[in-house]
Amino acid sequence: MTANPSISFLPEDYLQRRTRRRISVLGVALLSVGLMAAGSAMFIAECSLDHIERLRADALRQYDQALAQQEETRKVEDARRCVLRRAQWAASLVEKAPRSNVLAELTNALPSGASLLTIDLQTHPRQPAPSVALTAFDAKKSAAETRQRAAADVETAPFDATLTVTGLAATDAKLATYLNQLGHCPLFRDPRLISSEIQEDRATRKSMRRFQVQMTVTSIGARR
Repeated sequence: MTANPSISFLPEDYLQRRTRRRISVLGVALLSVGLMAAGSAMFIAECSLDHIERLRADALRQYDQALAQQEETRKVEDARRCVLRRAQWAASLVEKAPRSNVLAELTNALPSGASLLTIDLQTHPRQPAPSVALTAFDAKKSAAETRQRAAADVETAPFDATLTVTGLAATDAKLATYLNQLGHCPLFRDPRLISSEIQEDRATRKSMRRFQVQMTVTSIGARR
């Protein structure tokens, strides 16, 4: 006689209670596993966020240090350029030729029958060259030359010296000769006649040509 496996001698309420306990234990186990997994994920995420925050803080600190170094370098470069500019300005104020040489050139260029009355030497800031319309090629070339001059720290002297001479000449030919002689003198550039009028010499009672000539001194307060 064989036993029927479907027949159980346990009470039905006991089997139900045991089934419920198993389900409860299984649910608690699954909930524990889920909570542990969620906690692990939160811990890993928090660690990752902390690591990212530390990396971000290090990057910001390095960026601030680089900015500080760049600012320090810029200040040093500005100070160096300021010192160089002041030195160039000071050098531009130093006469490159004695005034006695200038006076000697002015008198040596005088022809017979001409004389000097006054000599006026003035220095003034050099005016920038007037801007003109450039083609694209010329603009690029000018910009490249400007960058090269800035890289080499080459700056022209900021002052020009203008010489104004007032004198007397017996004739217009004598005045023309004087202008021609001044034009061949290496100390002067662009001699030009400012004014010319007839004036009577009180001593000799002769008519003289009173003139005023202006020129740029190339060796005083300016570099060529």
